[in-house]
Amino acid sequence: MKEARNVLRVDSLSEEDRKAYFRYMDSLSLSESVLWSSRVLGFDEGEKIGHKKGLEEGRAEGRAEGRAEGRAEGRAEGIAEGEKLGIEKGEKQAKLAIARTLKAMGKMTLEQIAEATQLTIADLTLI
Repeated sequence: MKEARNVLRVDSLSEEDRKAYFRYMDSLSLSESVLWSSRVLGFDEGEKIGHKKGLEEGRAEGRAEGRAEGRAEGRAEGIAEGEKLGIEKGEKQAKLAIARTLKAMGKMTLEQIAEATQLTIADLTLI
């Protein structure tokens, strides 16, 4: 109904005013179209920028997490390896101390001390 009233009003305009009205309506339509196109292009561009930024942030976060995990794993492996080496070194020092005591007692041969302590003859000659 409202549209019919608008048509009647336009029909009652002079030729010059009617042309001016249609030019105005065309410019409104064009403006809306430009605005809509700009909005769509802006959304597309914004989506691309957001996607790129999201990828960059995701990669950075992934790298940081990877580094943290790598450090934690490396630290754990280093501690385990250090404990193993420390135990081995402590066991060897204990065996050498026992070998020194046995050698000082003078009751066993180097071969017997080597067998008892699981040290080599070369190790025993150094003490």
